[in-house]
Amino acid sequence: MHIEIDQHNRVTGLCLSPPSHPPEGVAYEAVAHDNPRLLEFQGREPGAPLPPATPEEAAERANATINEQWHEREFATFEYGDRPFQCDPQSQIRIMGQVNAILMGDTAEITWKSADNEMVTLTASEFQQLAIAAKAHCASLFAQAQAHKAEVEAIANDPTLPGEMAIAAIQEYVDGMAWT
Repeated sequence: MHIEIDQHNRVTGLCLSPPSHPPEGVAYEAVAHDNPRLLEFQGREPGAPLPPATPEEAAERANATINEQWHEREFATFEYGDRPFQCDPQSQIRIMGQVNAILMGDTAEITWKSADNEMVTLTASEFQQLAIAAKAHCASLFAQAQAHKAEVEAIANDPTLPGEMAIAAIQEYVDGMAWT
């Protein structure tokens, strides 16, 4: 990649290779894709990723964003009753450990700390319902992530959308993605 530089040292254009006889007052400089002058000319910030070149690359990036948002939501909190409870991996392990104890016959009341730092006392049956709510939370987010990925895939493979239109449609979909 080469940038075209005018007599005032301003970037005025791009080309893959400079012409053999450049116009007077114009110079060319070979640059890498992350050169600050090239980024400035393209209106991008240094460190910003290059825009996707193909619908497949746009879909790959969209799926990475979907995965990131899915896991962020899954490992946040879920509701049981009128309280939020933590659902990070460590909390999921603790919940399953308590459910295992209940299944092995432990019927004592359980005192559990909710995500809003309140101590909540639950019966064994109520705690099993809490575990079911955690499972439903995770399953719902998994299903939503899969639906978002299917939509991105459909856009990427839509034969009526030329490359740049598909890339833009994928980005628009990801920007407006809803999670419940």
